[in-house]
Amino acid sequence: MRKYVVLMLLVCFVVAQPLMAGAKFDLGNDAKLSLGGLVQVQNGWNKSYNTKSSSVRRARVKMVYDYKDLLSVVTQTEVGASSGGRSLKLIDAYAVLKLNKNIHIYNGMHLAPANRQNITSSAVLMGIDRPGVVYKSQSWGGTGKGVFNSVSIGSGGLINEVGVRDNGVTLFGQDSFNAETHIKYYLGVYNGNKGYSDSGERITGRVQVNLKDAEAGYYCKSTYLGEKDTVAFGLSYDLQPNAKGVVNSTTYIADYKYVSLDVFAEKPLANGTISIEGAYSTLDLGDTYKVAEGKGYYLQVGYYMPEFNAQPWLVYENWQADAEAGDYSAVKLGGTYFLNGNSLNIKAGIEKFMPSASSGLADTYSGMCGIYAAF
Repeated sequence: MRKYVVLMLLVCFVVAQPLMAGAKFDLGNDAKLSLGGLVQVQNGWNKSYNTKSSSVRRARVKMVYDYKDLLSVVTQTEVGASSGGRSLKLIDAYAVLKLNKNIHIYNGMHLAPANRQNITSSAVLMGIDRPGVVYKSQSWGGTGKGVFNSVSIGSGGLINEVGVRDNGVTLFGQDSFNAETHIKYYLGVYNGNKGYSDSGERITGRVQVNLKDAEAGYYCKSTYLGEKDTVAFGLSYDLQPNAKGVVNSTTYIADYKYVSLDVFAEKPLANGTISIEGAYSTLDLGDTYKVAEGKGYYLQVGYYMPEFNAQPWLVYENWQADAEAGDYSAVKLGGTYFLNGNSLNIKAGIEKFMPSASSGLADTYSGMCGIYAAF
């Protein structure tokens, strides 16, 4: 197993290295086309279930068409698992109308700003993957995740028609009050998860304020590797009247409300850079499915050491459901070695997953390592 892991990482490094810059084409008439992609391959083990596995976590191809500074059209496809093995699916398809430098309208299938991690690029995650508690937003079904997000607990079954993304329109704006105070705001209306004719639209709003450096653009990162000196405070509110949930073939209708309050800080120090991110969130389904509802938080900390091209990191998360069977906590410890910054790196870590005894799941240790390339 160990020899296979090393061989796979070396092969992926050789293949991905020349692609890190992506490809850009000038189409003439003020039009440009950019091609990029994402490949993340992983190897994991789980002590309680005595399992070992190798998997493709993400494999994507992205195309961006830009016309002047007025319009961008984005498509992204992903190879994922299906009943027949692997399948190719469209995960992003949207247009961005740029009314001016600071106000943009996103229209189509894209990420709703339900929390900071919901708009954090999967190419720049810190602890191998996202904290499991952020999956409590409707975008990921209102569920908790553990064992490096391979195990679900307290699922709300709220997956919408496209899953993770949503079809709709988002007004996005950004501005600066002065050189050290910046704001980003989002307001979106989406299809969400409609159960029947009385289901309302999904409405999501977010505001974020950065002190010192700005985090420009729609998306965020979990670590900027010393490129930022900033503190950010964010608040997201996500709701949909009469949303549909399906759990174990049982359907329920609920007024979905999700709130997330988050903070992010990155500070360059004498010999490195510290990155800290945390959030507190609540999920309210009107007491219709208490094992999914509740409140929780996560905190992740990393310290980037440029001398060693490395970043050790620690993640802790906790969810307290309204029914004990949905309770859990988890702690992850690991590190990242950067071959080419966030564009190419190797991550490895261990996790202790601690679900409630009434959940039917057991405490377990697991490990994960992989190579992560974005171009």
